[in-house]
Amino acid sequence: MAVSWEDGGVTKRGPSWGQLVDQAARLVGANEPSLLRMRGSDLQILEYVKSKKDGMQPLINWLNKNMEPPDAALVSSRIHSALRVSDLLCNCDLVHAS
Repeated sequence: MAVSWEDGGVTKRGPSWGQLVDQAARLVGANEPSLLRMRGSDLQILEYVKSKKDGMQPLINWLNKNMEPPDAALVSSRIHSALRVSDLLCNCDLVHAS
């Protein structure tokens, strides 16, 4: 359900969960993330990265670099539409995203 957008005639898309974990594995020197997955779950890999890199900032920086959709792409995305419908159904003034 990642957001997709056009940039210079090229369709871009936000990274998937798997791509995020693959990048985390690369940050700790794993050239083949699938081999690291044989030793632990995705969440264990992320915890390992967090301990080895003194936090998640390197991964957050990578995510920010790869996630720069224009506002129009966000507004027209499926997730944004679902949030709007949910807001209408519950008559909420606050949306909590974690």
